Amino acid sequence: MLGVAHEVLKKRMGRRPNIEQLHNAVEIVAHTTACAAHEAEILRIEAEYAERLAKRDERSAAGAIAYLRKVA
Repeated sequence: MLGVAHEVLKKRMGRRPNIEQLHNAVEIVAHTTACAAHEAEILRIEAEYAERLAKRDERSAAGAIAYLRKVA
């Protein structure tokens, strides 16, 4: 990972970064990656919840249709 960060910083800065700049860049990339993973987990949980609600609504609709057929 340090090699990749080194190359990115070298291209951006136009010179070879020192070790502190390199470590800072790696920390930023690690933090950004962790945030993206956290957001993905939140989206997965929200999708599961939406799916459960949709299934519940489907069952409710099916029950209402069955009731109306029975009453009619």
